[in-house]
Amino acid sequence: MEIGVLGTDFRQTPIAMREQLCMDPELRDRQLQNLRKQAGFSECVFLTTCNRVELYVAAPDIQSCLKRLKTAWVGDTSDVGVHAYYHDVAIEHLFSVTSGLKSMVLGESEILGQVKQAYQQAANAQLTGPYLNKLFQSSIALGKRVREETGIAQGVYSISSIAVDQFRDNNLEFFGEAVLVIGAGTMARRAVKKMVAIGHSFVTLTNRTESTGEVLAAELGVAYVPWESAFTNINHYPNVLVAVGAKTPVIIPDMITRTSMMIIDLGMPRNVHSDVDQRPGVSVTLVDDLTTIANRNVSARKQAYGDVEMHMQEQRLEYQRWVAYRQAAIAV
Repeated sequence: MEIGVLGTDFRQTPIAMREQLCMDPELRDRQLQNLRKQAGFSECVFLTTCNRVELYVAAPDIQSCLKRLKTAWVGDTSDVGVHAYYHDVAIEHLFSVTSGLKSMVLGESEILGQVKQAYQQAANAQLTGPYLNKLFQSSIALGKRVREETGIAQGVYSISSIAVDQFRDNNLEFFGEAVLVIGAGTMARRAVKKMVAIGHSFVTLTNRTESTGEVLAAELGVAYVPWESAFTNINHYPNVLVAVGAKTPVIIPDMITRTSMMIIDLGMPRNVHSDVDQRPGVSVTLVDDLTTIANRNVSARKQAYGDVEMHMQEQRLEYQRWVAYRQAAIAV
């Protein structure tokens, strides 16, 4: 059995192409089962974040599998920006991703939680097996270790924290204005925590699943408003941050009548329709627009590269030894 990955990320392609490869959360498991039949892999984990969309697979002949997978999943989309790695390169790629070396924010920890979630979803759907189970468990353990034992996370900014800084940098009246946060996932939670920590008093949270949103709002000490009410009254908020897992935009042009509004969209696919940015006085910031701020204080973390790569090499050798032992045992 061999390991491979096919996908794209923020370094290689614009957001419009990445979102073409996203899957509807409600249909994802069925789509992956269909791709498994077409491409011939036995195990898979689908990883989607605001910065990347990737499918990790295990198959007997990984190069042939990835070719079939590209045809079935990517289709006629241009080859530009689509990466396909296999064998040791695929393993090292996942280790680099989980360690934060390939994030927009070097060393950030959000990706570790996103990898854990992607793996758990695949395992729950019975899409994984021994090879990807071992690989992802090793990768998650590595991600924790490098953040504890190296300086890769020193002074790190998360994407959520950068989004809040973007509000502050672009609006001198930010602390006196209302903010609506749409979503209750990791990125939304961290954004709210950052705003509370810096003393913002007018934060309101909404979420499609009301019970989850209410619990989070109570935990963080902010106001909660039901989903429908939030969108009915969205023009009451000069600052909106949205980060939900939706296949289609949740904010569309017809909703916006306010002539002064800043929206930060951390969704993948985008949560805000592209035409919203054409509204007079409305500014929409996408995750790809946050790159400049993301590179603040990066020099100290770059010095930790060597230590992280040493840990990665040790983890890769351990995984390879495990694979060799397993295959030898099967052959007996």
